[in-house]
Amino acid sequence: MSNVETLSMTDIGEDTDTVKIGKGRKIVENRKVIRGFMSAVITRVDGTEEVLCHNKENLLVNEGRDKFHEALYQNATATQAAFNFIGLSVDVAAPVATNTRTTWELIEIVAGGLIRIQASTRNHTGGTNTTDLIHTFTATAIHTAVQKAATLDRITTGDGFLGHQNTFIIANLEIGDQLTITWTFTLG
Repeated sequence: MSNVETLSMTDIGEDTDTVKIGKGRKIVENRKVIRGFMSAVITRVDGTEEVLCHNKENLLVNEGRDKFHEALYQNATATQAAFNFIGLSVDVAAPVATNTRTTWELIEIVAGGLIRIQASTRNHTGGTNTTDLIHTFTATAIHTAVQKAATLDRITTGDGFLGHQNTFIIANLEIGDQLTITWTFTLG
């Protein structure tokens, strides 16, 4: 019989994937370094607000992770564009690490005021460990089942890379409704 108990990250906190405890020893594995959270809020034409998600941990996809490493640590002449463009989707599938810009563009909303755009607020204060990307989309058409957002490094389709993805409660938008997406990223 083993003395080792494995706990999930929900049992011990958000910064670890696994902790093994046995005979008074503790091993912490897989510390997360780059973290991101997303919030989504609808402001209806009548002024009422609906929180679709608040500080929900996002997924950094493999393609984005690889581009971050190349730009930050590997390539002295890197020209990697910032991942500060936000796109929306009605796709029902959960985000997976193997998603790419190509797979994103197959499910991205491309009309009606919800098209991919550079975040209107891109904020990092020196000496802090967070960056905020915020954009408010205004529906110019009726949209049903909006439920996913992503960060990308280009506004144009057919080029660039996918960075982060997340989902939120399904949103049905009427003309004039606003959907505010807030991404908060930390390093270390």
